[in-house]
Amino acid sequence: MYPSKPLYAKAVMILLTSTLTSSSVLGNRFVLAIIALFKSLRTVPNIVLIASLALVDLLNSAINMPIYNIYSVLEASWFRGKTLAVATTLLNRVFTFLNLASTLAVMGNMYLAISLDLRYFTRKTRHESSCLCICYLAHQHCSGDLVLNSAI
Repeated sequence: MYPSKPLYAKAVMILLTSTLTSSSVLGNRFVLAIIALFKSLRTVPNIVLIASLALVDLLNSAINMPIYNIYSVLEASWFRGKTLAVATTLLNRVFTFLNLASTLAVMGNMYLAISLDLRYFTRKTRHESSCLCICYLAHQHCSGDLVLNSAI
């Protein structure tokens, strides 16, 4: 097996990952609270794109980062079972796919806004927004199914 990390290295790693986790959780909670608080920010692109990305990042930082702390930094021997290894791999892959899908949706929206200039706001209708939502949710569902099938 690998040699154990020194105590000061573990302390520094725990401090850094805990700081990263707490700042990520607070920052994403702040984004979701701002969108929920101000009615002018509750538009379809903000909710579908920005809030979705913030929610995925919030869940990622609240679930995956503490698991990383326990598994990698603390090197807990009771945490190294087959079931937990599959579960952590599955969660890591799911959140990676969801994060990439959210980021790609935001990038696609920004590309259309830049390439269409002022026509972008006149072309956006409720029908096109609902199609974007359906395509986005279908992609999220399919990527989740692919991850589930590849981890098992």
